Amino acid sequence: MQIPLHSLDKNKLFIKWRDIKIVAGNTEHAHRHDYYQFMFLEHVEGQHEIDFETYKAKKKSLHFVGKGRVHKVDFTSNVIGGVLLFPEAIFGSSESELKLLASFSFFKNGAYPIHDLTDADFLSLNSLIIQIKEAIQTESFELSKYLLFALLTQVRNIYKPTQEIENIKPEAKELIQFNQLLKEHELKTIEDYTSKIGITSARLNTLCKEQYGQTALQLLHNEKMLKAKRMLVYTEKQVKEIAFDCGFEDVAYFNRFFKRHANCTPLSFRKSH
Repeated sequence: MQIPLHSLDKNKLFIKWRDIKIVAGNTEHAHRHDYYQFMFLEHVEGQHEIDFETYKAKKKSLHFVGKGRVHKVDFTSNVIGGVLLFPEAIFGSSESELKLLASFSFFKNGAYPIHDLTDADFLSLNSLIIQIKEAIQTESFELSKYLLFALLTQVRNIYKPTQEIENIKPEAKELIQFNQLLKEHELKTIEDYTSKIGITSARLNTLCKEQYGQTALQLLHNEKMLKAKRMLVYTEKQVKEIAFDCGFEDVAYFNRFFKRHANCTPLSFRKSH
C-alpha cells in the first residue's frame, strides 16, 4: 500500500482555485499532492493533520501544504475559504523564478504549516486573491501567475519578522537542484547527488552548512527519516519494505539508523501515532 498521490493536469501548467466544501459524513484519508496547496480560510472549525502533526484550524488563517507533504483535513461543514493549487513547473521559466520558489520557506518539509492573520493582513491578501480568481476565470494565465507570485511574496514577508527576512541568504542554484532531487527520493549517496548536479562533495557541504547549518549528508538523512515516518504512519507496509524503499538493503541497519535519529524503533514510532 502506497500513500495516495493526487495529481492534476500533469502535462500542463495550471493555477486553480477551489472553494472548500465539506460534505457531512465524508472522511478524508491522508494523501499527498504532486503540486502545491495554499489554503486561505476566513472561517473554519476542526483540525488539519500535516506530516503526523495535528493543528487546530482557526479563522483568518493560512495553511501551506508543500509538494509531497502528507495531510488530511477534518474540518466541520461551515467553512468559508478556498485553496489555490499550482505546480512547481510554473516557476521554471528562469533561474530567478526557481530562487523565488525556494524563498517560500513555508512550503518546505519541516516548516510550520499554519499562519494566523491579522485583520489587516487578511484584507490585503484577500484583495489579491480576488484578483487571482478573476484572472483564472478569464483564463489570463500570465496575469494569474504573476499575481500568485505577488501573493506568495507578501505571505513570505508576513510569515517571518522583517529582520529575519532581511537576513535570509538566497539559495544557490546548486542547492535548489539538491533540494529538488532530495524530494524525488531516488538517489542513495551524496556522490549520486553531486554527480547529477555537477559539483564536488566539498562544495555542496560548504553550501549546505552556510545555508542550513547542516551537512549534505545530514539533510539526506533527514529526508530518509521523513519518508520512513510517513510510511510508518500512513501505510501498512512492513518495516523491511520501508527500509528497502528508503534505500536500505539491511533492515537491521535501518532499525539502528532510525533509532539513532528518532530515539525509538520504527515499530514504536508507528504505535505512538
